[in-house]
Amino acid sequence: MRKWAAIGLAMMALAGCRREDVRSFEEFYPQLTDVKMKALTKKLARYEGIKKDTVKLERGMLKMEYDSLQLAKENIRREVEECLK
Repeated sequence: MRKWAAIGLAMMALAGCRREDVRSFEEFYPQLTDVKMKALTKKLARYEGIKKDTVKLERGMLKMEYDSLQLAKENIRREVEECLK
């Protein structure tokens, strides 16, 4: 009986595990041009955690959604800084 209780508890714990944690990234980069944005989009495409259809540049504001369980915000910032060099 204990074995089945342990299995039941394990299944309940797994059912509650988070598989995705989607967050918004919004930062102002006035020096990010359309040409640099194309390069950035290409660099970001190698990351699975970024929701590719959400990457936008609006009046200097870079916006996107990303899965923080797969990618840290700092990784995004680092790629942006590389494209701005």
